[in-house]
Amino acid sequence: MSAAALPARAETTSQYRWYALGVLTLAQLCHAMDRSIIALVLEPVGREFKLTDGQLGLLAGLAYGLAFAVAAIPLGLAADRYRRTRLIAAAVAVWSGFTAICGLATSYAMLVVSRSAVGAAEAGATPTGLSLLADYFPPAQRATAVSIFYMSAGLGAMAAFLGGGYIVQHYGWREAFFAAGAPGLAIALLILFTLKEPARTGVAATTADTRLDMARIKLIFAQPGLPHCMLAITLIAVAMSGLSSWLVSFFVRIHGLQISQAGMVVAFSFGLLGAVGGISSGFIVDRIGRRRARYDPRIPARSAALTCTLTAVLTGAALLAGSTTAAVVLILCAGLLSTAYNGPANSLFVTLAPAQARGLSVSILQFFCNLVGMGVGPLIVGQISQAAGAADGIRWGLLAMLGFLMWGVGHFLLVARRLKDGLSEGR
Repeated sequence: MSAAALPARAETTSQYRWYALGVLTLAQLCHAMDRSIIALVLEPVGREFKLTDGQLGLLAGLAYGLAFAVAAIPLGLAADRYRRTRLIAAAVAVWSGFTAICGLATSYAMLVVSRSAVGAAEAGATPTGLSLLADYFPPAQRATAVSIFYMSAGLGAMAAFLGGGYIVQHYGWREAFFAAGAPGLAIALLILFTLKEPARTGVAATTADTRLDMARIKLIFAQPGLPHCMLAITLIAVAMSGLSSWLVSFFVRIHGLQISQAGMVVAFSFGLLGAVGGISSGFIVDRIGRRRARYDPRIPARSAALTCTLTAVLTGAALLAGSTTAAVVLILCAGLLSTAYNGPANSLFVTLAPAQARGLSVSILQFFCNLVGMGVGPLIVGQISQAAGAADGIRWGLLAMLGFLMWGVGHFLLVARRLKDGLSEGR
């Protein structure tokens, strides 16, 4: 059923919108877990199939990111046109199934194909989820809601690195894929049977424009500050995907930890602490914003710039630390701030995006984040590590990611300069 044919929906109650946020966060948690599990299996998969770091970087990054990017635009258009609750339920079921199929791979080629299928299906998660949240929550609550939604990135990574590390260590890498894929099937049913489609705010359902043409794309990129916001989030995606994909291998190779131990370090830093930092930043930004008479978009832009700068400094110190203890402590501190930009930056993005094209706007963002971010970040780290050749080559690959992180900070500051105080509350 197209958006034009959808009947008008009653306004959701406050209690129900928080329930819906909880369910969508669980779906996004499965998304993060299934995306992150690859980082834990790079070492055993490389040994079994006799792969180079370059091939592993391709598997961890471009195989997933390219498929995600190809599917992102069509699925973003679908989010603007079709019933979003059904769309996201289908996406969760498909990517979870293919995550489990990765565990059945008998060759490198089969792993690449299965990983690509996971990426293509996961392209439907974020555009649809953020589009729903923008209609469930008003602008004054969006940073909080989106921060909770993106808290799943940390919790999903923690589940993958902590539980997956134990499974890989004691049972094998195939079983880790099976365990990661299973929960999504239940979540898909929960979405399908309990979530209601909200009314689309800011645009009448009878006049919704869901075409993909140059006029709609120009409308999106004409929004003040939106192009810089998109560039900032994309560049940070390069850095964070490269770091998260290779940090386990860094601690295994450089500091001699077992996979389960390295997985635990990454789980607590970018997982548990990342979730705490992410949700806290959303509450803080919304609280500061409520002190203003009108919504000030410069607050989330500056907040994202600050937390990303601190993340870069702490991560660089961890990568250069001589002792294992210092490296672990510093990466834990970096992890606390690693996802703090997510809620403020993405809530700002969906607020700046034109209401009638939020799904398409987010899908374009996801196109670049995954083709350039998820696709290129892990590949660059792997290629630099392979080119360096020395045992600590992976260190130089990871340090290169910090340049992308600070490049993104520059664009967040440009967003703050471009925007004026007081966007309409109806956005």
